[in-house]
Amino acid sequence: AFETLTGYSSAEAVGLKCPYPWWPPEMSAQFAGEDNTDSEVELRRYERCYRKKNGEPFWIVTNIRYVRDKDNQVSRISNWQDITESKLVADRIRDLYEQEKELRQELEEEAKARGMFIDILAHELKTPMTPILASSGMLQEIMQADTPSVRTKLVDNIYDSAQTMVQRLEELLDLAR
Repeated sequence: AFETLTGYSSAEAVGLKCPYPWWPPEMSAQFAGEDNTDSEVELRRYERCYRKKNGEPFWIVTNIRYVRDKDNQVSRISNWQDITESKLVADRIRDLYEQEKELRQELEEEAKARGMFIDILAHELKTPMTPILASSGMLQEIMQADTPSVRTKLVDNIYDSAQTMVQRLEELLDLAR
């Protein structure tokens, strides 16, 4: 399992001392003295990224038990658990989350811009409708005093259509809100 994970053969690994070839260079200086322990038995747990022989990174959780014998020699018993795939999945999830967050922000900005456009459009269309409604309403009252005619029907049609247009504009404004 070690050979598969690191790319180093057992023969290459036996008898090695710190810094180990699978350690990245920055780690060698940081952990070169990690065998220092004052207790007879000490357990340490690390989550680290190492490098395969070919340079490819891999992640492991390491449980290391340091044992000091009666001659004060420190031995190390190490158990590795490969977490590379879960790290890659976590990185992918983090990347997808960031993409989703950016897309959501863009959509919110776009929706806000659309809402503002619809609001402005509705107000711009409503402004000329006010005098049309007022004039056709007054004309309608004057025409109804006379006998019904084709002109009265036309005035009624103008007024009713203008009222319908105002109602649609109100609905558009509600939608924008």
